[in-house]
Amino acid sequence: MHRVKLNHVPVRRAAIRLRLICSVLLVLPLGVPVSPAAAQQTTLEAQDRSRGHRILGVLREELEDRYYDATFHGIDLDTLYAKADSAISRATSYTEMLGVLAQFLLVLNDSHTLFDPPPLRVRAQYGISWQPVGEACYVTAVDSSSDAYRQGVRPGDRLLRINQMPVTRRSAPLLSYVYYLLRPSSGLVLELGRDGRVETMEIAAKVTQHPPVLNLQDQATRIRVREEWETDIPDGSSF
Repeated sequence: MHRVKLNHVPVRRAAIRLRLICSVLLVLPLGVPVSPAAAQQTTLEAQDRSRGHRILGVLREELEDRYYDATFHGIDLDTLYAKADSAISRATSYTEMLGVLAQFLLVLNDSHTLFDPPPLRVRAQYGISWQPVGEACYVTAVDSSSDAYRQGVRPGDRLLRINQMPVTRRSAPLLSYVYYLLRPSSGLVLELGRDGRVETMEIAAKVTQHPPVLNLQDQATRIRVREEWETDIPDGSSF
């Protein structure tokens, strides 16, 4: 996902502040258990649902106070908020709730205004870097220690679909955002174009467990969390 330094784009200041406030409110102590095929969703505890409602309120307040377009690109913020609040009430898993909070800002279609959730205990690295060429996306590097490399993914392959979702210049950063920050998976199904043919393969991710973040009062913990936020998606062009 595209990252912009704080002192370069004023709108990003609001996004960074949203990130800091939401992380204080919502911490994931248990993480996401991983199955052989894909990361499982966690159950949603009552206290986390309550925090989700509070975070949604913070997101709305920050948009109203700081967003550069007071009309929100013509979006009815009251209606959007009501739908998101209702969706949080109906959510059956933690990751589903995170998706609702992310979607509340994604509808603005503004790459500088995103919901960055607290770091999950489970992280996934898929071993592929890509580069857009026109509207298409091509593999530019593959980690030689990754399952993607063992499965035969190579630089020059065109990324057509990931988990059945088309990969384009516009959608690829969003897919990175989802599979790194919102819903890390133990594997992805890739559809690749090479030499005039289409190949489909399932690759396994490198999944690592990280210690839970139980409070942000300790300075060392705050520094570690900030660094992890900045490196979970290294440059917006990796899976």
